[in-house]
Amino acid sequence: RIEPWNSPEGPIPDHIIDVRDRWILPGAVDAHTHFGMPLKGDLKSLGWRESSEAALLGGTTTVIDFANPSLGQSLAETVVRWQEAAAHRCLCDYSLHVTVVDTSEERLAEIPSLVAAGFPTFKGFLAYKGRLMLEPERMKQLMVAVRDAGAMLLVHAEDGEMNAQAEGVLRDTGRIAPRWHPIAHPPESEAKAVSEATAMAIETRCPLLLVHLSLPASLDRLQDARARAARQHEKTPILGEVCLHHLLADDELYQAGHQAALAAICSPPLRDPKSKRALTDALSRGTLNILSTDHCEFPLKTKSQAAEGGFYQVPNGCGGVGERVV
Repeated sequence: RIEPWNSPEGPIPDHIIDVRDRWILPGAVDAHTHFGMPLKGDLKSLGWRESSEAALLGGTTTVIDFANPSLGQSLAETVVRWQEAAAHRCLCDYSLHVTVVDTSEERLAEIPSLVAAGFPTFKGFLAYKGRLMLEPERMKQLMVAVRDAGAMLLVHAEDGEMNAQAEGVLRDTGRIAPRWHPIAHPPESEAKAVSEATAMAIETRCPLLLVHLSLPASLDRLQDARARAARQHEKTPILGEVCLHHLLADDELYQAGHQAALAAICSPPLRDPKSKRALTDALSRGTLNILSTDHCEFPLKTKSQAAEGGFYQVPNGCGGVGERVV
């Protein structure tokens, strides 16, 4: 029963809402989205208004998106650019993680002021050689800066070198259709990167969140790292995230026809049914800490046109912000 109260607009009438046999939930938070993310040219993922509307209709009232810098752009400028893109378009509450691809002194020096301004989470990549990937020493520099600022680092844990080699073999042998996408992201790549990221986090004492984990091997390495930190009496948080599409879909889609394979192009790719079950179990046990979506939706027509140049030209991403809660 909701009692009447006086608001600035006047008294709200007493009324009763029948919630028998229903769940009453607060607005949910999706901690990993990419709304209106610009890629090359005019290509962008589904925009802030459409994506935030889907979020609200699905019970999510807050998202945390990613501010990704352009070449040479400062981190502060990046945040402003993302805020301008969201202004008057985003229908839900939002905040931002800040991606770091340049570990120069100038860029790392910006981190404390961004934390003070309310942006305490940053992202670094071990994937995407030649674009976003940070070499180990650069990643450790970023971790030290994040730690010193009292922040947390999110890491995309795939080995960029291993992925590049696998993709090169596929391209050289003419295997460029969408169904070959997962072969360019071998399981060993993710497992290796998880081991490296957790080792660096323990060494630097940097709070770490491994995003969109997709494999039982990654879960094993996550648990091993936590045990190692405990033996060293190290209290550095090492967290794991799983995304909705890795729980609900699997790699059979890559063999289910051209359109299905296109829709399933995301990184890390969808894995086998056994991995899907292991991730679900890990989430229920608390081994994984966060269920997000990595919502980055592109029209199938856009993906199809890009696929003419090979799977490596297809923009990566799946939807899900509207479905996660329901």
